[in-house]
Amino acid sequence: MDAATLFESTMDWLRLRGTSSFQKEEDIKHAANARIKGMIAEDGLPYSVAEERPLIRRRADLVIFGADDSVLVAVEFKFEPPHNAAMGSDDVLDWREAEEDIRKVQKYVGEGGVGAAYAILIDADGRWLRRHPNAPEGSEWRDWGNGVWALWTKVSGDSSA
Repeated sequence: MDAATLFESTMDWLRLRGTSSFQKEEDIKHAANARIKGMIAEDGLPYSVAEERPLIRRRADLVIFGADDSVLVAVEFKFEPPHNAAMGSDDVLDWREAEEDIRKVQKYVGEGGVGAAYAILIDADGRWLRRHPNAPEGSEWRDWGNGVWALWTKVSGDSSA
């Protein structure tokens, strides 16, 4: 399994598992990291994974490395939790942060030699989809079910990802 497929299958696992237990972005990073580590160990894959790794003057939320320490996949996550009466209606993130993540992943591949990079915004109650139904260029809204949507951006470099 290549590193991009490993990440995408992790996101599919996360979609099927559901996001109701997540409170913040870090919860998603930790869950994805743990799942990827488990799959690497279980399948004997020649990869490693880490959170918060520096890449071209920025910190990527999640990185999958090859056996030679090359960066095969870099990921930026954003999470807007579901809002309820106790939480109020204030947004957790600013839309400009999601747009900045898209620019970051483009730079990771274009300037940083990363095989593939993803910007993923998990929108737990669809508020950002309603405000921005037309995804930014190179991105798409994916229905995760139960009112959860993900703004999915993938930028590919070389085929080894």
